[in-house]
Amino acid sequence: PMPTYVDRIADAISLTKCGYVFYKMQTLNIMPPHVDHYTKYTEYFKVQYEDVFRAIIFLEDWKPGHYFEIDNKGIVNWSAGDYILWEPGVPHAASNIGKDDRYTLQITGINA
Repeated sequence: PMPTYVDRIADAISLTKCGYVFYKMQTLNIMPPHVDHYTKYTEYFKVQYEDVFRAIIFLEDWKPGHYFEIDNKGIVNWSAGDYILWEPGVPHAASNIGKDDRYTLQITGINA
């Protein structure tokens, strides 16, 4: 079960029919550039791929070695609570070459 606050976060960024994943990226984990396909999500919620959005919410302030990339733009120096929202087809990547784990909340939904 998810904590109740995840629904409030989704509401704040105008997403409905949400799926949530808390993600702990450990040191030396790398997720190369890729595009999400949302196959299970679109089947479960019976929505079209083109209508799906994904958000990543940074749960802690940025730490050295933590990295996120979206549409070929590197992101660092975030603050806890900052988020990035994107639509289908946008390439993104992540890595952790720091000494501390990197914690995020991923929300998949459609625009309310």
